[in-house]
Amino acid sequence: MTSPQTMVYTVEYNGQIYDIEGPAGAKPEELQAFLGQSAGPPPDPAATDGLDKAEPIPAGGDGEVQFNDDPGRVLTRMSPQDEDAFVRLQQTGTAEQMLVFLHQRGLASDATELSRFVAARDKGERFNYGVSYGRDRAPDQGAGAAFLNGASQGAFLGTSDELHGLVNGVSSALRGEGFSDAYNRTVDIDRAQLGADEENHWLASLSGNLVGGLALPLGLERAGFTQSTRAIGIAARDAALADGLSATAADKIAARAVAKRLAAEGAAYGGAYGAGTSEGGPGQRLLGTGVGAAGGAVAGGIVFPALTRAAGGVRRGVNATAGWLSRAVGSVTENGAKNRAGDLLRTATLRPIDDVLADIAARDAQVSGAQPTLAEVANDPGLAGFQRGFANTDPRAGAVVGERNANNALARTRYASDALGDGSPQAVQDYAARQVAVGEAETAAQQTARQTAANTRLADGRTQAQASRSEAEQAAIGGQNSIGPLVDRTATGAAQREAFEGAYDAAKRRSRTAYAAPALQDPQPIEIPASVFAGDMRAAMADHYGDGGGEIPEIVRSIIDDAAAPGATTRTLTNIDRRLADFAGKSTMAGSRSDAAFATRLRGILANFADQAAPQEYRAALRNAKAVRAEQGRVFETGDAPRTFARDRYGNPTVGDTTVPTRIVRPGAPGGDTVDGLIAAIGPDAAETAVRQELRRAVEEAGLQTEAQARSLATRFGEVAKRFPGVESDLAAVQSNARRLDAAKAAEARAARASFTPEENASIKERSAFHDVVLDSPLGNVADAAVDPSSFVAGLLRRSDDGRRLRYLAQQIGDNPDALGGMRRALGDYIETAGAGPSFTQAGERVPSITKTRQAITAVVKRSGNALTNQQKAVLSTIARELTSANFAVTAGRPSGSDTAMNRSLARMINAVPAGVHGAPVKTILSKVVSAMSNEDHVKQLLTQAILEPDFAAVLLKRPTARNMLDVQRRYAGRKGTIFAGQATTASSEQYRTGTR
Repeated sequence: MTSPQTMVYTVEYNGQIYDIEGPAGAKPEELQAFLGQSAGPPPDPAATDGLDKAEPIPAGGDGEVQFNDDPGRVLTRMSPQDEDAFVRLQQTGTAEQMLVFLHQRGLASDATELSRFVAARDKGERFNYGVSYGRDRAPDQGAGAAFLNGASQGAFLGTSDELHGLVNGVSSALRGEGFSDAYNRTVDIDRAQLGADEENHWLASLSGNLVGGLALPLGLERAGFTQSTRAIGIAARDAALADGLSATAADKIAARAVAKRLAAEGAAYGGAYGAGTSEGGPGQRLLGTGVGAAGGAVAGGIVFPALTRAAGGVRRGVNATAGWLSRAVGSVTENGAKNRAGDLLRTATLRPIDDVLADIAARDAQVSGAQPTLAEVANDPGLAGFQRGFANTDPRAGAVVGERNANNALARTRYASDALGDGSPQAVQDYAARQVAVGEAETAAQQTARQTAANTRLADGRTQAQASRSEAEQAAIGGQNSIGPLVDRTATGAAQREAFEGAYDAAKRRSRTAYAAPALQDPQPIEIPASVFAGDMRAAMADHYGDGGGEIPEIVRSIIDDAAAPGATTRTLTNIDRRLADFAGKSTMAGSRSDAAFATRLRGILANFADQAAPQEYRAALRNAKAVRAEQGRVFETGDAPRTFARDRYGNPTVGDTTVPTRIVRPGAPGGDTVDGLIAAIGPDAAETAVRQELRRAVEEAGLQTEAQARSLATRFGEVAKRFPGVESDLAAVQSNARRLDAAKAAEARAARASFTPEENASIKERSAFHDVVLDSPLGNVADAAVDPSSFVAGLLRRSDDGRRLRYLAQQIGDNPDALGGMRRALGDYIETAGAGPSFTQAGERVPSITKTRQAITAVVKRSGNALTNQQKAVLSTIARELTSANFAVTAGRPSGSDTAMNRSLARMINAVPAGVHGAPVKTILSKVVSAMSNEDHVKQLLTQAILEPDFAAVLLKRPTARNMLDVQRRYAGRKGTIFAGQATTASSEQYRTGTR
């Protein structure tokens, strides 16, 4: 659109045609200079859809590349942040990435040109980067829409486009999307549409401007902003009559007063309209004001009186529009807005206003520090429904009320949780574990008192079993040591050989002494008959050595020769008997039984001869000597023991010292005979020492004995042990210790497998009384490290036993402050967790549910017993009451839908738009303009403040419902003063509006 002071110029610049709107009489050089500042470098002729070609920058030059959006999309713009991001993408991105970026924001560009630009850029050509936009002409919406758009523009003094931009800009700013871009985009679109209406349907647009403009003064008059023309006429006529003029003259004076007033208001409205429709800078708007005022004076003084006297559709349209305006601007003043807000609050209440005010004044201080809303403290179900309906209807109010409710819920929940202290729930589990340990110790002591390795508890089974095994091993070792010292077998053999040979030598000495008796050593002649040699001895030799029986030992032959020598005496006979006895003994020890038997037979032949030929005294002495010698042979030369200590003909032992012990301590019955011989040879004490040493070595070589091994050892050496009662007792002790060790090993194995013998199971049932109590109580359950103490306490709280187990737990830990503090902290965590709601704050915090939180607090107070102090219970009860009030605010009263008073008020306001407005886009614009002009947003702000500040709501509820018209008229008069204040100034570059074609 243009005003009488502006013109549209067609200018060619850099091969491109521009349409420029500027002040009348603008010079060509001014237009060229303006284009040089705003149009930028010449576009590439090949660009067909708004994409400027990327021109290479010569070395050291200043080229620029700009990308326009698709001109088919009317006035679509990116946010400044997106523009910066797109410039960065031009420098590094691919053509595909830029196309996707534009498409996601409702824009487009030429893919071919983008590809050319990317190729040139990647070759190293330099560019300056930027963004510019293309725009099409607004669409043709038809004559009806043109009329309505014109009526809106006229009714709001030519500012409907800017008011619409203001509304959208504020809405965008509240959403965090910025004000300027939404404002500019809305104004551009509306102005483009108004321009298209003037071009395509100028008559309809002009008619709408007239109807809307002429309805404005009538609407303000009805709203009480201006004095009615009827009142002016009556006042002038009454004054004339009072001055004594005739009725006819008074009527003329009244008519002139009305015409004068209409002309003055018409000039004011016209001037405001001219300023509103000017699209340039301040200077251009002031030029528009002057022209508009002149035209308005004519309309006010001539056209409006004619239309007000007219009948038909135009008059009805003007009256309808005026009635709507009078209702719309009723709350434009601060007092009027407060009265309007107070009216809405008073209408919403269901209880007497005085009762509501009393409840607001007498409200309790919030323990939690929450800031309750109006509905929470007014205790009025109507206000509660109004508050919800208002929040549901107005997004901004809904946001702040929702934020307040969320913050209150968080504050109350946190305060309730914090009131239960900052203890650690882990302290509950730690205390429980200590109590369980005390019970286990008591049970362990009880089992130890019964002195049985099997009576170990499952909790410390391994440790106890290991201790039992260690004790059994020590007992076994002690029993083994009691058998005798551990001596090297060779040393034992050497000692036994020494003892045997010492005893043997003593026996030999006794034999020699016996053979040295005087009667035997006194040589008396005695002749051995040849028959003895020829008969008996030869027969004996034939029996033992004949027919391959072997060769007669040389010593035997020598003895026989000595016996056959002439001059034999009794002494000769004595020596021959002694020598044959020694030969027989050695042969027996060496295992030469045939030689020993032959020698013994020879001794018998000679003994028979001596009994017949020797004197009586000799015979008696010889029998004694032979008896002594026989004892020597029996003890030291016959049996296993003597053979063990035998020596060969060269004097070397036939059995080594290392083997001696195993030869003299033999298993079974033969062992008894051998030990008997050893006892006879070296005595019982020395023999027992030898036996103990050999048994000790046998035990040691077998390791720590099992019962089976001990039995085997006792069986093996049972005959030997019988000869020594002490040894027999020690073997029994070894068996007993072996049985004990077996039991300890079995107990250890069972403990390692975490299973028990029947005896151990019986022991487990005999726990201490305290241990039973602890394990069967909540302490025993929570002592398990796998149990989360907070979750455990919460589980007790949720049990269907009305808190019995929870109170039992509190009773058990009541004497431990740390554990009690941990339980309280777990209850506080339960309040937060159980009360969590489904929504989150902008900071990502979960908003508590009022109902769930109140139920959680009630359950804690009712079921926790002595876990909480009286003060803590009082605090929780108070917060529960606060939550009850908060719950009343969101549940009581009128339903939160279209039935609320606020919704009905807004519906009435929108329905007040003239019935002739049928186009949805225009109706939307007008409804938002109505809201802005009628100060409805301020009313909503006051209502929002009242909801958030109950004391302020009380002030509004006390206000009178009549509007303060004087304040309204002063505010309007102030606006008129502003309208007439301008002077024309020199046009600047802001006066120009440019478009290309």
